[in-house]
Amino acid sequence: ASLRCIAVFFRISKSTTFSHLEISQMCLRLCLLFATIGIFLIFYFELDHHIDEYGFQVVQRDVHDSEEELFSTCTLEEFGDGWTQEVLRIANVFYDPIKKCNESFKPMTVLDENGTLYIHKDHKDIDCQARSVLFKNDRRLNYDNWTDVTHEASDPWDADIIHTQCFARTKPNATKVEDWLHIQVVKQDHIKEDAEGEEHAPSVYIFVVDSVSHSQAVRSLPKTLSLLQKEFDAVTLRHVNKTEREKPPHFDPFADPCAIASALKGRGRPKKTVSSNARNSKTRKRSIAEVDDIVVGGTEAEAGEDFNTWDLITNETNDKEGYDDEDEEEETILVNRQDDEEIMMSLFGRENVKADWNKSTNCHGYLDEQGFLLSEFTKKGYASLMAEDWAQGVFNYPSCKGFQNPPTTHYMRPFQLHYEHHKRDSRKFQGIHQCLETQAFLYQYQDEFIKRYPKSSKIALTWTSNVAHDEPSNLKEFDKSFVFFMGDHGLRFGSVRYTAIGRKELNNPMLVISVPRHLREKLVPTLQENADKLLTSYDTHASFKDILQDPTFESAPPQLAWGNSLFRRLPDGERSCRTLPIPLRFCMCEWNRTAVSEEKEKEEIGRLATELLNGRLREENITSSCQSFTYDGRAKIQLIVGTRGIHNVIFKTKQCGAFFSAIVRVEKDHGAPKASLISDDFTRTNSYGKTAECMNSRAELKPLCCCKSKNT
Repeated sequence: ASLRCIAVFFRISKSTTFSHLEISQMCLRLCLLFATIGIFLIFYFELDHHIDEYGFQVVQRDVHDSEEELFSTCTLEEFGDGWTQEVLRIANVFYDPIKKCNESFKPMTVLDENGTLYIHKDHKDIDCQARSVLFKNDRRLNYDNWTDVTHEASDPWDADIIHTQCFARTKPNATKVEDWLHIQVVKQDHIKEDAEGEEHAPSVYIFVVDSVSHSQAVRSLPKTLSLLQKEFDAVTLRHVNKTEREKPPHFDPFADPCAIASALKGRGRPKKTVSSNARNSKTRKRSIAEVDDIVVGGTEAEAGEDFNTWDLITNETNDKEGYDDEDEEEETILVNRQDDEEIMMSLFGRENVKADWNKSTNCHGYLDEQGFLLSEFTKKGYASLMAEDWAQGVFNYPSCKGFQNPPTTHYMRPFQLHYEHHKRDSRKFQGIHQCLETQAFLYQYQDEFIKRYPKSSKIALTWTSNVAHDEPSNLKEFDKSFVFFMGDHGLRFGSVRYTAIGRKELNNPMLVISVPRHLREKLVPTLQENADKLLTSYDTHASFKDILQDPTFESAPPQLAWGNSLFRRLPDGERSCRTLPIPLRFCMCEWNRTAVSEEKEKEEIGRLATELLNGRLREENITSSCQSFTYDGRAKIQLIVGTRGIHNVIFKTKQCGAFFSAIVRVEKDHGAPKASLISDDFTRTNSYGKTAECMNSRAELKPLCCCKSKNT
């Protein structure tokens, strides 16, 4: 049309005389016409490359419309009470590690509520000494000099952790009869207290139980959940989707959780667009012992052939030479590009999401100034506490610096560093034989903490591998506080892990929230509404930030890069793994899948997946230490219906009997099949033990490696 206008203009101009004004007006109209066309073309070509309402940059799609439609939906599965037939068949409900302990046991030395230390009057012929155990940094301790302890009360000790030793005079060679770590909380005077008639802001208590999913909590902790729901109107948020890798460093969101710890991470950068939106303790080979004496998992029963899983995953690799129990916690490990991690979103026609943090940020440097959430509460005047039952540490595994200074007012790390460094004496004198499981020390520390600061706002994080058998205490305190009862992910070990429900539980950490009684009418309905939706640990982090900013919730919620407070109504719109920062391999959304049964096709895809795995070895430059993998012919492969060749692949390699899983796209290229990795990396789904020792210096890559023999 514009060209015809130009032609007409020139024909008319040859036969007609125009004034200068008329010519100028015509030129102006033509310029406006061309400008309009240019703007239209710019918008036309840029429509496929813009920032959408969720903060993702949308690029020109290379996926079929059917895939876009498929991944924009999210059907979330409900697990009922969690007791499937598979789980019932292998559950061990009688396990109790302290069943035969000495219930009458008491230590020979006494630390009373005033902080004075003395030998109990029932013990005469012993010599005792004590010293303070002090924090130096997250990896090292300081000790005071030994001081004699007598039957007379000492002056008050000013350390939270005190180490005592006692030796019998009547036995040869001064036999040690006590090696004990006493715990107290020495009140810090700088913590603000309420003035007369003043009411402090509600406290926040965060209980993390390692490796507990939503449905596992429902079947294994019914009394605990019932107490929270009936007494505190707690809300269970059933569809929290893990977003992070399974191994620390877990400074990203608490979080995972997070991954739990990512919810504790300081993701406080300004929000540019409207978004829709804790550690991995050393997993014991034994099961989780819970308050109801119900244990799900463990190693007593093996995954049988009739499981709703595939028969190539058994305990066969664990019995091979080179494996030991100390590494059984690694049965499911995610291999990650540690220095440049990102969430792969290209499948959805969006740019990949780069991580806010990388290994250099959260591992090679100290975390003191990195926006740790509990430190932020501490700066605002809260008394704070952090305690965990693993010396490696949520922010330290595998070889990270952690904190240079205590991140909280009271930090239990000196206890754990000493306890595990002197493991033989610790377990002999202060362990299950004395009816003491690891979580007992943490809860004792927290109870002391609550008692010492009755007139102050408090925040406490306890991270345990087990929950207590004891009757609950401090219920009155919790009734007027925010309580988060959480997991970081589901079980990654034991037979349940390989059941149908166990595979799904892995990515669905438990989250139960109760709020102070005076806020329940205002907040509980919103929590209940959000409980039906797909959530992430970034939302948990945003909830903590919401409390920190304004515990009355009268002001607008904090604007964060990712996540929305669960105490507020979530933004309208699609909530799926396409719009939330959830890696596809963790995504809880359900899509139809069909098994690949044709042997030639399985062989083809298994071989291609193995080639992609070897590409990762080359990418990480570890082929000089690690063997290249060869496909051993065993795989379980499922096609995601409605996609262009996207498969979920689980396969076994000849080297080290290793099992891996990944999501790959398989296409034909000039008649030959080719594969590309859709998930951001491979998942190792069985233990590797000592077969990956050559990667000790790069522990995050151990799951990816089968070390070459020293003779090769």
